[in-house]
Amino acid sequence: MKSAGTQQHLKLATIGLLLAGSLSGGVSANEGWYLGLEGGVNDVGGQKFRIFSADRPLFPVADGTQVSDVSFDEGYVAGLVAGYAAGFGLQVELELAHRDNDFDEVLLEDGQPSQRVGGREFADTAFGNLWYDFFPSSRLRPYVGGGAGIARVAVRDPSVDSVGFFQDGSNLRSDFDAVFAWQAGAGLRYDLTRRWTASLDYRYLRANTGRFDLLDNNPNSFVKARYWSQSALLSIRYHFGAAPSAAPQAPEEPVAVVPVVAAPIEEPAAEAIPEPRCVAPENGNAAELGGCKPGDVIVLRGVNFAFDQATLEPNARALLDGVVVALNKYPDIKVSVQGHTDSRGADAYNLKLSDRRAKAVGDYLVKAGVDASRITSAGFGETQPVADNATDEGRELNRRVALKVVERSGTASAE
Repeated sequence: MKSAGTQQHLKLATIGLLLAGSLSGGVSANEGWYLGLEGGVNDVGGQKFRIFSADRPLFPVADGTQVSDVSFDEGYVAGLVAGYAAGFGLQVELELAHRDNDFDEVLLEDGQPSQRVGGREFADTAFGNLWYDFFPSSRLRPYVGGGAGIARVAVRDPSVDSVGFFQDGSNLRSDFDAVFAWQAGAGLRYDLTRRWTASLDYRYLRANTGRFDLLDNNPNSFVKARYWSQSALLSIRYHFGAAPSAAPQAPEEPVAVVPVVAAPIEEPAAEAIPEPRCVAPENGNAAELGGCKPGDVIVLRGVNFAFDQATLEPNARALLDGVVVALNKYPDIKVSVQGHTDSRGADAYNLKLSDRRAKAVGDYLVKAGVDASRITSAGFGETQPVADNATDEGRELNRRVALKVVERSGTASAE
């Protein structure tokens, strides 16, 4: 018989999933079409079998009399899912699943338990589901939802070693019925990679009452019972690709490399006047913007952030302080702060992350004293790589923040 401890464990696991989901935060939801597999433990609730018969001499009981109370061993559930994930957290899904449990104990109409029980009960379901992910731009995210559809509930090879109607199972047979069913669920999803997502899931399923002709050689008699279960599952999904982003993309522009102009050779007595330069801060030196013109791009190497965040590291603030000095030295320069990422992670998430990081740099410059009218920001995600994303070195170069000179002395760059 199903122990109270087993049911309590399932309840605790469910509460744990919901609490863990409510505290999670993280990296990225995949968008677009997906296909997945699921499997786990299925716990069928106790069922009351009621007999209906027009053959009063053989079954001298009123219609609907409960003749047995059935409990089940823990079984398994396995399924296939296919669906579409939208960028704002909503997912529409088709799910095909099989749940299978053996009979454990049958309490007959006189309250006495059967000595030996055989057979099993299974349910094949086809559901249309609707799920909603909280924090859809995070890697770790809780979700809730439910679905409805058809359940084909079957009783296979039943046998009961007892006295009464079901003696030795000799007058029992297999049967099935297809009924309406629904489910509710919750869980936690985690993006393993850009394409693969794993999840821990809980499902509560309930079906309408089914009719089963279990009594052999008694065509006017049948049994009614209602199927319901709780399941704890582990799922894995493969995403075929994110939907095309509607966000406008700036044309790819190579990073402008401004050559260092050597000082002209003069007579020893003459003092050389250095040409104005347009260079990023490096080796402890502040940026130089005197030689910058609209369209020039200065990569701010060393402007780093906390992992998967838009929070500036302390060394980045020190470097940006030098940029503030350079910008205030040339108040006729207007710049756009541009954020870029490597190709790891979902496209939509990378776009949002790069935009947040670019905005964080722009906000810092304004807070440090640069006129806000001279600063704009934009994120371009992984759309403008400058190196190979297949190598660590290339990905490091692609993760960057840059300043693009968009206007100087009334002259604007071509966007």
